[in-house]
Amino acid sequence: MDGGQKSTSPNAEWYAHLASGGGFEISLFDTARFPELKEDDAWPSRAQLDHPTAQYLIPVPIRARVAKMKWEADGKVLHIVQGPINSQPAIGYTVDLQNFQLIKD
Repeated sequence: MDGGQKSTSPNAEWYAHLASGGGFEISLFDTARFPELKEDDAWPSRAQLDHPTAQYLIPVPIRARVAKMKWEADGKVLHIVQGPINSQPAIGYTVDLQNFQLIKD
């Protein structure tokens, strides 16, 4: 599994972790429940990865280390985009944390 990347929302309420392997995994953590993830060098433990606040598993070939994460200013919406790679077109998803919805862009 690709260890991926991480990002904390601008308001520090959410922590996102991306990983890829057989598919693409987005794990989201409420930092009120996991305050240690607010630290700059923090990575989730195996126990935390087993119990995120929300998790989405997407069976598409997104590479976690290549994808770009961008938070909207309010920290409640996360955009994940992977530009075109070789013959694959660009892929994008939006995570709405107000409604816990995953939307394919």
